Amino acid sequence: MVSIGEPDGRSYEGRYEPSGRPYFDAEFAPDFIDSIKRIAGSAARLAEAEYAILSASNRDEGCFLLISSGFSNDLDKVEHSGLADITERLRATHEVLRIPDLSEYRLAEGLPFRRTALTSLIGVPIPVDDQIFSQLYLGNKKGGAAFTAADEEAAVALAASAGAAMENAHLFVQERRRHRWLESALETTRLLLGQVDRDTALQLVAERLREVSRADGTAIVLVSPESSDGVVIFAAADGYGGENLINTPVPLQGLTARVISTGQRIISENVTGEEGYDPPPEVLDLQANLGSGMYIPLTVAGKVLGVLVVGWRRGAPGDHISAQEVELVEMFAGQAALALQQAQARQLVLEDRDRIANDLRDVAVDRLFAIGSRLHGTTGLVARTEVERRMNDAIDELDETSQQIRSAIFALRHDDSNVQRTASSQVLDEIDAAKATLGFTPRLVVHGSVDRYLPPHVQRELVRAVRETLTNAASHTGPTRVEVEVRVGTDELSLTVTDDGSLSEREPFHGALTQLRARAKRLGGDCAVRAGEHRGTLVEWHLPLTV
Repeated sequence: MVSIGEPDGRSYEGRYEPSGRPYFDAEFAPDFIDSIKRIAGSAARLAEAEYAILSASNRDEGCFLLISSGFSNDLDKVEHSGLADITERLRATHEVLRIPDLSEYRLAEGLPFRRTALTSLIGVPIPVDDQIFSQLYLGNKKGGAAFTAADEEAAVALAASAGAAMENAHLFVQERRRHRWLESALETTRLLLGQVDRDTALQLVAERLREVSRADGTAIVLVSPESSDGVVIFAAADGYGGENLINTPVPLQGLTARVISTGQRIISENVTGEEGYDPPPEVLDLQANLGSGMYIPLTVAGKVLGVLVVGWRRGAPGDHISAQEVELVEMFAGQAALALQQAQARQLVLEDRDRIANDLRDVAVDRLFAIGSRLHGTTGLVARTEVERRMNDAIDELDETSQQIRSAIFALRHDDSNVQRTASSQVLDEIDAAKATLGFTPRLVVHGSVDRYLPPHVQRELVRAVRETLTNAASHTGPTRVEVEVRVGTDELSLTVTDDGSLSEREPFHGALTQLRARAKRLGGDCAVRAGEHRGTLVEWHLPLTV
């Protein structure tokens, strides 16, 4: 409740009851409420009325604005409610009513009797647009006299001013809301063009869309490429309980299936009553109270990859869809499609890099390592010092070349635009650091993509495991060969480190790498140390990649 003093000393009080999708939002049009209150007060003064009521309603949401003067103890709401039948007549006829005796008018028109403080009345309709209807009521001329034609003219003139103010405020609110849509869309686009993975990008779109549309829930469902036909995945969701379904596969059916098969959007004021509404069991309860909703296809290169879903609860203030908002929601759907397109392009590039990296690893690195091993074995057969020195130099150059190729392989396997250092580069650092201790470069073999599929905490633990196992190998006596093998599977990450050094008697197998084993167990994995097949030590470490 807010009040503002008028020149005649009276206080004109107004209630503002905003809808979830406001037409006259005080945040957007801060001066509007004060202006309307002054108009209602001026009308009451000019017509010498004891009471004034100015209200606005929406066809779907009912009364959302009530300004009054002269009433106390919330009687304005009661009196406004009692005028509902009069309001319907104003809305139907769009004619001004000047009623000298309200009781006699009700009796003559066959309207029900109501106990009211209003005895005489001027009612002026104020049409704003096809959705909003407003009216100004002036009641009980002071001194008990009847309202005159001059009073009616004053009321009509001020009602026109109120209508103009409402229309301007409505347009202002629409423009500000559209500006917010565009600002949010621009910000989202800017983030999507940066370094952000697909799932984060889609979740960002869902959250920003729900925020700016004031929807009760948003979701993005994608056709699952890994599963057979007939399955979709909740890639992102915000509100309406959909967060619990993220990454959950559900059957492809109902309206989602219709949009994916036809590529046509569905805009409905009553989603649950839409023909073909048949949601999966997983979301049936969540959508039980769904009213208005949109299903927008996410199309990339002519193929529908998923659906953007936006919904409002039935009967909620925002349970109404305007044509303008459909256009703006489709703009966000375009952003989600952009994120999918970027992810597809990035996937193709990474697959090509993997192919090149595998070719280099399988051919070039293995051949260089084999040549180096043969040369290293030959040095013991050479008697002349100069020849031995040259062969050792050649071995060192082969090691360096192998290292350069491995670096190129890892460079191919990670997105070099990422500012944060990748796990692959850190593993290479550990391999390089071990050379200073061992006197030679350990051999590194990688199966799978270390940077693409591993969560950050698992990548960090892998780097620590490589460091500690190489330190363990360097602590052995006389190692001449160390091999590090990293394997990324669908559900497990494994690290195997072998060396041909001799284990100190003071360091039994079961006592080595205690901390590494303890950390692995905390993460659901394990670490074992045992003797090698022929000689040396074998360390096997693994972590699960699934929860």
